[in-house]
Amino acid sequence: MIEFNNRILILTLSLLLTFALFARFDSITKKFDWTFDEGVYVELGKMFVEGEGGYSLSHFYERLVKGGQRAPEYLKAPLFMHPPLYPFLVSISMRVFGPTLRAGEMVSLIFGVGTIVLIYFISLNAFKDRRKALLSAVFLSFCPVHWLCTKKVWIETTYVFFLYLGVLLLILSDNKNKIYLIASGLSFGLSCVSKHFAVIAYSGILFYMIIRPDSEKPKKYGYIFISLPIIILLPWFLANYFVYGPYNFVLNYIRHQFSDPARFEYTYLLYTRYAVLAGIGFIMFNTIFLLKVHYADHIRKVGERCGEIINNGIFKKFLKTIAIVFVFLLMNEALNIKALSFSYDPKVFQKMGYFTGQSMGFYLRRLPELFPIYYFSIISILYIRDWNKYNVMLLFVSAPIIVFFSFYRNYESRYVLAAIPSLLMLASDTIVKIYDTLRIVNAGKLKYLKYLFIILCLYFIVKTIRFNFTFISPDIVRYLL
Repeated sequence: MIEFNNRILILTLSLLLTFALFARFDSITKKFDWTFDEGVYVELGKMFVEGEGGYSLSHFYERLVKGGQRAPEYLKAPLFMHPPLYPFLVSISMRVFGPTLRAGEMVSLIFGVGTIVLIYFISLNAFKDRRKALLSAVFLSFCPVHWLCTKKVWIETTYVFFLYLGVLLLILSDNKNKIYLIASGLSFGLSCVSKHFAVIAYSGILFYMIIRPDSEKPKKYGYIFISLPIIILLPWFLANYFVYGPYNFVLNYIRHQFSDPARFEYTYLLYTRYAVLAGIGFIMFNTIFLLKVHYADHIRKVGERCGEIINNGIFKKFLKTIAIVFVFLLMNEALNIKALSFSYDPKVFQKMGYFTGQSMGFYLRRLPELFPIYYFSIISILYIRDWNKYNVMLLFVSAPIIVFFSFYRNYESRYVLAAIPSLLMLASDTIVKIYDTLRIVNAGKLKYLKYLFIILCLYFIVKTIRFNFTFISPDIVRYLL
């Protein structure tokens, strides 16, 4: 692989961002159809511009029904179901570009391409390797899910941008620089008020920080970092509380989102299970905290003994065996030989809910099918012994998103957009490690393995670019499922 100096790096990154920007902008100008969600956010943006209608789309619902169109029941809710930051940003764009769909698309385009820049700097600071950083940016530029989301008036690109801005600032703070640490908490808060599902990824960040050694935890300003997202999200929480009442506001909030009573009952039971699991997790965290306070010396001795066991050669071999078995099971679920063919096109559909009946391993199969580079995200588990703390952080950002939406069972790949940058950074880390291993092989014809590996990675990228320009740019795919 090329050793990049600053001039080559800046030129390459500039060309990549220029391509990403214009390819997505070109596909926006060719758009001939739009999704229902886009109409909703355009309407909300117009409401902010005109200063009318509060934050309810009940008038929009009535207009659709009178026009003979079907409309989901959640539009009748006294408050729209998602926080207002994204529609507010759309309204700002409308003041510049006019109250049109194009204004909303510009918001997704700007924040989507901005995320590519963020991923480069996150990877650079996490891995200290320009090759990994550039690969991460390249992979996100060509990822079909990210490409589609940046050309739609969808909320995902904005909340993902603020989420990873928070991750970058947290890495830069190194848990010690108070300015970066507070700015990170602020960014996580903005992510949560873009879409409340950002709380899932933020919970993963908090768990990561809890399990870190005391020496690596923020001390004086840690409480501010933790409190900021809660404070920023509090007005939205209180708005729902006062609108829906002190007892049933969560229940009513969920009910207004689902027109089908059976679907509502299913979702209510699902959320109840999540609440029980969250309660168990809360009890476990508090138990660990109390044990740590009252039995610190005993825990330290146990930790020292565990360290001795972990450093034992036999245990390391056992851990590697477990990792190999785990990766084999995941690859067995994810691998689709047909999908590796250059002419293979993943099954796509124009309507929502097409894959609702799929098994919980849907995303594990779907992401590599769309972009085979994700296979390296799975293979990265084999290198777990070589991971640094930021590999672990990226895992704790992506895993909760994948697991939650696997249980959610309403499968759309855009729902896991928040996990995709982390998965691609883990993939780039793994690819460089594999290449570096192959580079030192000089035995006979085996020395050419590194070139075959590069050709394989390029094949995956070119194959995906063909899919992007065949299906996503001309907007043949409305919902990438």
